[in-house]
Amino acid sequence: MKVDLYKLAAKSDKIRISIKNDFRNYVKNKLKTKFGTLKQASKELNINFITFQGWWLGKRDPIFKNWLDLCKKLNISEEKCFENIESFHSSSKKYFVTFPRFRNIDKDLLVEGVGLYIAEGATSKKTNEISLSNTNFDVLKFYIKWLNHCFNVKDLNIYIYSHNKDFNKNELIKRSLKNLNVPKINRVYYYKKSKQECGLIVCSNAILRYLLNELIIEAKNLTKNNKKLAYAYLRGILAGEGHVYISKKQDQHHIEVGLKNKEEIKFIMDLLNLLDIKFSKKEKTDFTKLTICYKKNLEKLINNGGFGSNKQRTAKLIKAYNLYKH
Repeated sequence: MKVDLYKLAAKSDKIRISIKNDFRNYVKNKLKTKFGTLKQASKELNINFITFQGWWLGKRDPIFKNWLDLCKKLNISEEKCFENIESFHSSSKKYFVTFPRFRNIDKDLLVEGVGLYIAEGATSKKTNEISLSNTNFDVLKFYIKWLNHCFNVKDLNIYIYSHNKDFNKNELIKRSLKNLNVPKINRVYYYKKSKQECGLIVCSNAILRYLLNELIIEAKNLTKNNKKLAYAYLRGILAGEGHVYISKKQDQHHIEVGLKNKEEIKFIMDLLNLLDIKFSKKEKTDFTKLTICYKKNLEKLINNGGFGSNKQRTAKLIKAYNLYKH
């Protein structure tokens, strides 16, 4: 699908824009013509005058959505606004970013990646980074593919943590480069609490993070009533937070998914209901657990990609399915 990244950015209340000087002056003159003075314009438009004045003096760039609202009131088209953007940046002006307005994004890949990010990524609205950690390097490799596909990310920070305090640094870097198919590893560490090697992949770009926040909303809207995309979303969730349990008791093999966020659990439940996959729900102290059992439910997931990028868990899911007698 063709995604308008500018319109996506305009939904965020954190993305600011640098504007071409000629267009900035054009808007300024239209304001004076309509309201007489900039001070009167700020009063009638209910915009703080110091903030407003900063836009015209170049001291502070406007938030993208606020600038569009202003131009709309002056009967300036959205297209003209888009044509006169020089770059995007955060409030700190630490990151200045330019990108094409339109990007072709595969719906299945987008939605599966969003599911994985919801399960394993840093989802706090306070963070300005896109980051995800996992012990499965196939999952990390998929995550890198997803980031590149959606945002054409060129610079990622990749950190590898070893559970072995006597690890060989050069060997670990060489193995990780091969497993992730990346040109560099930023640093490797010993992590005492880890039981196996773990990778952390970080995209330190606030603008892309704000875009991702909006893209997650778009992806969920696409998924709500689409069974094919619902399976894609579940593949991502399961790759990150799904676990297969093979019971000693006959025909009690099952999948468990646990998340802290109540809204995300509700969304997953809605998708399972859409797909007619039966499940049970149990509230724990700090998270909610969903359990999926019965052969026909496991079969539906297997036939639609299982645990997605997490091949090990998909293999275990198939094993659990084959152990069912009925």
